[in-house]
Amino acid sequence: MLKNQNRVSLKDKMVLTGIVLGILYWIVETLYFAFASDGSSFLDILFGAGVAGVGIKIIAICFFIILGAHAQYNLNKRKKMENEIATLTSELRDLKKGK
Repeated sequence: MLKNQNRVSLKDKMVLTGIVLGILYWIVETLYFAFASDGSSFLDILFGAGVAGVGIKIIAICFFIILGAHAQYNLNKRKKMENEIATLTSELRDLKKGK
């Protein structure tokens, strides 16, 4: 059977990195506000910041995901170009040897 060459391993998934960064941002921001507030609990700040607070955190997570997707697209495009360059280089080398 032919191996699917378009398949990307889990290590190469920048979108997953974007999601993880977004979650880390959410937790760090919550910790900051938990220490800066007068006595609100961590869970109250994490999920009970109201629509505006949660909305801003979700927007930040979406930006991290978009950044990860863009980076993954560029990495895939670069790998494809490097493979094409290697192929063309080997063909050029073969042509030079033939002369």
